[in-house]
Amino acid sequence: MLRLPDPPLSNKDVSLWPWQLTDASSLARAWRDPLIIANNGVPTDRSEQAARIWISNEVERRRAARAIDLVIMHANTLAGEVGLSGFRPDGRAGLIGWWLHEDSRGKGTAFKAVDLLAEWVLTPGSLNDAGLEMVVARCKPDNVASHKVAERAGFIHAGDDADGNQIWTRKRSI
Repeated sequence: MLRLPDPPLSNKDVSLWPWQLTDASSLARAWRDPLIIANNGVPTDRSEQAARIWISNEVERRRAARAIDLVIMHANTLAGEVGLSGFRPDGRAGLIGWWLHEDSRGKGTAFKAVDLLAEWVLTPGSLNDAGLEMVVARCKPDNVASHKVAERAGFIHAGDDADGNQIWTRKRSI
């Protein structure tokens, strides 16, 4: 089972914590945002009820080691999400993803959240007993804002995948 940060992760600018059912309207709104749809996997059913169901399945996603999804809070506002999924079978690497509501973009919030989560999961004993050795970000080629987030958060552009997406990696410091 993937562990949640305890206490929740925070710095002077952002806090990361699990989704709550009361966040469903914010999540449903994000699922309808054209930029989020273009750059992230979102469900076909983008209703508030579907968001409540997705949120209520959070423990099962962690129990099955499929994903950890955290709300990004900035200035007492739900700004977006950062999460990990796509774990290697050995549990030593995972795929990080993020999105922000339109009114939270361009303020450095994504970089701060991505950096905070990556630092935590690369620490032994954090997410799982060993911690991850590497975090991978896969960004669409035209998503320049996410390229900048990855770079500012200490990720190195490692190349492109077969679909032309940019692959960025951040490895555990020795």
